[in-house]
Amino acid sequence: MKKILAPIIAGPWKHQWALVGSLATIAFVLGLAGLYKLKVQTGRLDELSWPDAIYFSLRLFGFNYDLGGGGPDPYAAGNWQLWVARFLAPASTALAVFKAVASSAASRVERWRISRWKDHAIVCGAGERGHHLALSLRKQGKNVVVIDKQEDIDTLNELRTHGVLTIRGNATEPEILAAANVERAEVVVALTPSVEANLEVVLAASRRTNGTPGQAFAYAPRSFASIFEGQEPFRRDESDVKKQSLKCGFFRSLISVLWETTSDVRKQSVECGFFNHNATAARVLVREHAPDLGPTLFREQRGARILVAGDGEILPELLGVLIAQCQFTGPYLPRITLLTVDKETIAQGFPIDHPQMTLVVDLKTEPMSISQMLRVSVESLATQPFDLVFVACREDGDTLTVATNLAQQETLVRNNVIAGLAPSTRLKQKVDQCFKNTQPLESVTLYNLLTLGCEASHVVQPVLDDRAREMHKQYFEKQQQNGEKKGSSMAMHPWEALRGDFRESNRSAADHIAIKTRILQLSQSQQTIELLAEAEHRRWMAQRIVSGWRHADKREDKKRLTPNFVPYAELSEREREKDRNNVRDAIASR
Repeated sequence: MKKILAPIIAGPWKHQWALVGSLATIAFVLGLAGLYKLKVQTGRLDELSWPDAIYFSLRLFGFNYDLGGGGPDPYAAGNWQLWVARFLAPASTALAVFKAVASSAASRVERWRISRWKDHAIVCGAGERGHHLALSLRKQGKNVVVIDKQEDIDTLNELRTHGVLTIRGNATEPEILAAANVERAEVVVALTPSVEANLEVVLAASRRTNGTPGQAFAYAPRSFASIFEGQEPFRRDESDVKKQSLKCGFFRSLISVLWETTSDVRKQSVECGFFNHNATAARVLVREHAPDLGPTLFREQRGARILVAGDGEILPELLGVLIAQCQFTGPYLPRITLLTVDKETIAQGFPIDHPQMTLVVDLKTEPMSISQMLRVSVESLATQPFDLVFVACREDGDTLTVATNLAQQETLVRNNVIAGLAPSTRLKQKVDQCFKNTQPLESVTLYNLLTLGCEASHVVQPVLDDRAREMHKQYFEKQQQNGEKKGSSMAMHPWEALRGDFRESNRSAADHIAIKTRILQLSQSQQTIELLAEAEHRRWMAQRIVSGWRHADKREDKKRLTPNFVPYAELSEREREKDRNNVRDAIASR
């Protein structure tokens, strides 16, 4: 019975104000009709004016039933319009007052509950990204509060059913963040459509004064994030809190040191950073599918052949990961065919015309509308099969249709077509409900890009970075043992203080270990190590190119300039040995 009644009750409850407004409108119209009928019955129709009719109808909402003029009972059974209106009008007034009071009381109770929380999570923005992240955090058992300007959007209503508290308002306003108890929050994530607002939220979270540790992340594209990475507060050192406390005077410093020594308080300030769910989703997709190609390409002594099609926001990030990770062995460049609606849009997030791009990839761009992609023949694009095919369009219907068209041409598509569904829809969720554990389309593998990129484990606890962090820690400690001082170069910083592009370099190197390992299982000869070292140099160049580095005669890390954008054969022996050592490290990590 509960399952039957729940959807029946949920509809009116969801649209309470609309229901109250509808009742009030019906009462007002019936009041006008009843008053007109009354004047007709009493023969005093000539005395009725529209202002009077509106006035007396509105009086009903205030429990005032005096229609003026004396005469017979206006609410007699024969005048059912007035009879209904005299009950319906005050009822709608009472409902409106009750809802306003209840909403105000509920809001106050929720804010009181939030004020008692600590180590909770604040998610700014209740769109699909914020909705998914909030649910992911809630599944981990964390208290979550979501801030959004709107009140009655579907995602907020669903979040409330899972125990997420909500605050209506602008997340950049100090009083709204204070209501969310930002001073005691462990995690603050800003995912609003405005990257400027996201940045402002993180800066506000970084300025809290109670000294408790926490994390604050802003959603932003790579080009925007690169401007601020490496600057305060996104450049954080473990000693920052201690340095700040020392400025407060000797006695306060002594108390702070004693407190930290005798408690579990971590010597950390708020860790601030950026994230992009498209970049994370691209990493996950390539990590899952690229390593399996290694043995085949090693035996056939060729580069990967890859087809990328669509107009989705993930494409620039996907291209960047593909050219870095799909460097397999020797001099064989990956060959990527890109079917895109607008090359200029891709170029905003991917350096498609970089002068050294030809050193790392054979990239062929085919301008093509979605309607052309729906019927494109793979034979017109290549004479040999593609090893990987990725499709991602803004509209999920286009993604499915383009992916199906390509999958049907199986003679030139070696593996399943990988289709990424946009985060603006819930089609993947509906597909999973209908098809359970099976794929609805033959030879097409569907992925929800939102699920891949906005899991709490990827945003708040970036498990994808575990290996990259460890690799950098080993490098940092080894260089210190060799006499290099902390801060002597851009790379000589702990992970927390490392600039974004250097973090990306470690991530790329860590992800590529799986590819090296698969090939090294077939051969560990000196020739194989040399072939992998050459591919490793191209991977390094590709990652640097995507991160905005340029070629110059002299290396300047602050300006992102390097003289090493050259073929492997033109490197110094010292630089080539670095690449060989990276391959040997992969052998040791097996």
